[in-house]
Amino acid sequence: MIGRQALAVSQSPKEARSEAVQLCRLQMTRIAFPLQIHSDNVKWVSGSGIFADVDGLITQSAEVVLALQVADCVPVFIYDRQKNTRGLIHAGWRGTTGSITARLVKSLVNEGTDTHDLIVYLGPAICKEHYEVGEEVAKLFHESSLSENTSRFYADLRHELTIKFLELGIPGENIHVSELCTYEDTRCCSYRRDGAAAGRMFAFIEDA
Repeated sequence: MIGRQALAVSQSPKEARSEAVQLCRLQMTRIAFPLQIHSDNVKWVSGSGIFADVDGLITQSAEVVLALQVADCVPVFIYDRQKNTRGLIHAGWRGTTGSITARLVKSLVNEGTDTHDLIVYLGPAICKEHYEVGEEVAKLFHESSLSENTSRFYADLRHELTIKFLELGIPGENIHVSELCTYEDTRCCSYRRDGAAAGRMFAFIEDA
């Protein structure tokens, strides 16, 4: 992942994407970018480009590099070590409590993936201590993903995603979780910390 430099608030999305790709020494002609909308939409892609109204991309093409941008939400990397299929999804509270993980995994299984072959990495994201949610949103989380302090609710996105992936049949030893909190670590971009002045971080996954 690459952070603050990749998307300054003064940059256009196109400029930001181009700079992030250059910094990572990748080629723009290989990159597949989703235009994220905080949905549970997932799409298979076989080539590069800009893909509207999706928050997750999957590919089996060795030539395609998947990308997305985050600033507190969880970048979820998934890899089928037998079929060399890769997926990358953006999970905020809507995607996390919704069906984006199920759609991702079921899309892979429909193409012959065994869930025991999937490796998941949950990247840097805001930690529970700084992620306050309203009562109605809190009701969507498992109890173990929540803490309450003086009638305020705090949610752990990465813990909730771990539960979802375990329920979908991915072994616990295959699920890896970053300890970085985007709110606390000033190397990271955080919308909750910096508001409209927050930059964005880019995540990429390419063929091994």
